[in-house]
Amino acid sequence: MLAQEKEKKLLSIVIPVHDSQDYTRECIEAIYQCTRDYEVVVVDNGSREPVPFGGKIIRNEENLGFPKAVNQGINAATGDFICVINNDCVVTPHWWDYIQEHMVNGADLVGPMTNKISGPQQIHVPIYNNMEELGRVAGVFHAENFHKYMYFYRLVGFCLVFRRSVIDRIGSFDEQFGMGNFEDDDFCFRAVEAGFQLRIAQDTYVHHYGSITHHAMDVEYDKLLKENMVKFTKKWGKKLEEGLITNKEEDYYEKERRF
Repeated sequence: MLAQEKEKKLLSIVIPVHDSQDYTRECIEAIYQCTRDYEVVVVDNGSREPVPFGGKIIRNEENLGFPKAVNQGINAATGDFICVINNDCVVTPHWWDYIQEHMVNGADLVGPMTNKISGPQQIHVPIYNNMEELGRVAGVFHAENFHKYMYFYRLVGFCLVFRRSVIDRIGSFDEQFGMGNFEDDDFCFRAVEAGFQLRIAQDTYVHHYGSITHHAMDVEYDKLLKENMVKFTKKWGKKLEEGLITNKEEDYYEKERRF
């Protein structure tokens, strides 16, 4: 792909936040250092102390839940591409350039690899202790997995990039999932059903601390997970049983490819 053929569109990065200011600060600083052609939209979801951010910010008096906060951020965003990212993530050099290459190559929704998540996006990488070491690890990882990807029907919402046209077609995140969990699965399933291409960028690494916001909210995580699993199953159970989302032709999902 020649450099001049790449799409030069603005990326809107939506960060829902509830407390955990130190993680938020690290997340935003990494975005500043590692990203270009972007805007950040922070949604302060009822934090006890103001979020230290001088850019575009939406402040809620109380915690309205993750999917509601995401939708608020998307509504305020201006980019043709949208990234919903947890505030406990740390992006790495050129992460958006790499993901954008997947978009140019036909993907509509893309998720990177990481150290702490469920499913095929999780990998084991060498230990790193600071941003410089993280950058080196991510750089080696990219070189070893250059342009590698996998189609998959589920991209985890810790860091999820998609075209605005996806929202225009299928709508926003389903707010019935309250504080969060399964809203990303639901969003991806609707995208699959609408014919969009979902791709795991196996050449792109983003660090994820994991579950920081849920710990900050002091919620009963297992209870929340079970409640939302019931909602998700009620919504998608029949189609899952019939294999309408997860069963594609042989070797379509979970097969490593390159472009």
